[in-house]
Amino acid sequence: PRTAVVAADPRRRTRGDRSESRTNTNHCRAWPARATMPLEKRKIEDGPIVLGICAMKKKASSEPMRQAVDRLRAFEVTGHKEFQVVYFDEEMILNQPVEEWPVVDALIAFFSTGFPLDKAIAYVSLRKPFVFNDLDKQKWLFDRRQIYKLLSEAGVPVAKHVVMNAGEANEVEESEDYLEVNGVRISKPLVEKPVSGEDHNIYIYYPRSQGGGSKRLFRKVKDRSSQFYPGIHTTRVHDGNSYIYEELLQTEGTDVKVYAIGPEYAHAEARKSPVVDGKVKRNVRGKEERYPVILDAEEKVIARKVVITFGQTVCGFDLLRSNGKTYVCDVNGWSFVKDSHKFWSDSANLLRQYMLEAIAPAHLRAHPEGNQLVLPDEAPAHRTKAKGDKGRRRNGRGAAEREEALRTFATPPNAELLCVVALTRHGDRTPKEKLKFSTREPLFLSMITEHSASTVEELKIKNVKLMEEITSRVCQVVTQLTQERKLAPAAAASTPAPKPEEVDDDFEKLLTVRQGLTSHPFR
Repeated sequence: PRTAVVAADPRRRTRGDRSESRTNTNHCRAWPARATMPLEKRKIEDGPIVLGICAMKKKASSEPMRQAVDRLRAFEVTGHKEFQVVYFDEEMILNQPVEEWPVVDALIAFFSTGFPLDKAIAYVSLRKPFVFNDLDKQKWLFDRRQIYKLLSEAGVPVAKHVVMNAGEANEVEESEDYLEVNGVRISKPLVEKPVSGEDHNIYIYYPRSQGGGSKRLFRKVKDRSSQFYPGIHTTRVHDGNSYIYEELLQTEGTDVKVYAIGPEYAHAEARKSPVVDGKVKRNVRGKEERYPVILDAEEKVIARKVVITFGQTVCGFDLLRSNGKTYVCDVNGWSFVKDSHKFWSDSANLLRQYMLEAIAPAHLRAHPEGNQLVLPDEAPAHRTKAKGDKGRRRNGRGAAEREEALRTFATPPNAELLCVVALTRHGDRTPKEKLKFSTREPLFLSMITEHSASTVEELKIKNVKLMEEITSRVCQVVTQLTQERKLAPAAAASTPAPKPEEVDDDFEKLLTVRQGLTSHPFR
C-alpha cells in the first residue's frame, strides 16, 4: 500500500498536497489538516474530506479495497475532489504511538490477523473521526458464543446449538448417534465449532447409520476446503477447549455469503458448500465460483438486524437456507465482494453518502448524487464499424456480426452477468433400480397394518426408521428360507410343496432386495 509517515505537526498542510499522500522514511511530508468548522458550513471547496485507511497491508492493498477506494477518489464537484485518501502504513500502525498517526475526518479500520485493535480504538478516542465500523464492537466477533447470543437477542434465527465451556462442571454424554451436553441433545450429524471466531477448524461428525466418520473444514488451501476422516467418530469434547455444538442443517449443497453496506443494502452470492466434497470450484480468473442470489424480504430484515446489532456498516455474514427457513451461522465483520464491479461501485456511492451525512450534510443536500469520473477500466468500449459492413449485411451475413456484437456487449468490464434464468426438460430418463414381486409373507404384510392408515392402501416407506425395520424383516425372512432349504430333503414326502422354480425365484428376489437395502447406510 501507499506508505505514510507523520511530520512533526500532523495538522499542518503543505503546499502542493495531492488527493493522496505518498511518503517514505526519507521524504516526509505533513498530513493535511482536518477541517474544524461546523458541519452545516463544511464545504468541499475548502478542502476534501480526508479518509484514512487503517488496516494491515494485505487487506489495505487487496483488489476489492483498491477498487472501492479508487471509485471514492473519483468523486468531484465543480472541479473539486470530494475525498482525499490517506493510507496508514503498517509499520506505523504497529510501532508508532497513535499521537503520531495522521489526523483524518473519516476512518476505515478493521481487524485482521496481527492488527492492534486496542491501539486503533485509542486513536479513535483521541481524534474522534467518523468511523464506519464500530471498533469496540468488533471484539464481539472474536467469540462465537457472543455472536450467537447477540443474534438470538436480535431475533435472528440460528441453528439449534449448545455451548460447552471448558473448566465448568459439564455433563457430557456421547454416543454413535448424538451428543448431549448439560441436558441438551444434538443429534448427529452435528457441527463442532471452536468458540474463537478466528479459529476456522470446524468439524462435522456423522452417525453410524450414515457410515460414521468426520469431516474437517478449514480455510481454503489451493483447491481444498475440507477433508473426510472415516476412522474418527468422537468429538473433541474432552480435549480441554470450549466448543459450540449445533445441528447440521441440510442446505442442498450451497451456502450464501451476504455483503451488507449499511442497513439498507445487501449483496448475496451462493457457493458450493465445503461440506459437499471439499473441492473448491474456481472461475477462469482463479476466484471461487459463485453466483448472485436474490434475498427474500425476511433475509433483508436479517441483514439489517446484523448491521445494526454489531455496529458494522460494512459487514459480511453467512446464511444457510434449510427446509424453507434461513439461519445465520457466522458474522465476519468488514468484507467486500471479491469479483463484482457493480458491488464496488455501489459500495463507493454508499460510503460517500454516509461520510457526507456525518461530515458535510449541506454538501450532500446540494449534490445528492455526486459526479464520479469514469475509471479507465470502466470506460465503455465502442466497436469500430469496419469498411464493408453494410455490404456484408446485404449479403445475408449480419447474423455473425450480431453475435459478435452480443459477445462484445457481454464481456466484462462492459457488462456484468447478474442472473441466468433457464427452463429445461431432460430428454431421457435415468434407469430406476426397481424390483417388483408378489409375496404372502406375514412379516411383510403386517407392516401395512402396523404403519398404514388403511389396510387396502399401499404403504410407502421413506424414513430411516421404517427402512431399517423392513431391512431387518427381509434379513429375517432370507435366514428362515435358507434354513428351510437345508431341511427340505428331510421333510415328509407326503407334505405338498411348491414348485422348485417358484421357490428359487422368490428366494433370489429376496436376496437381491437384501443386497440393495444393506449395501449403503440410510440418510
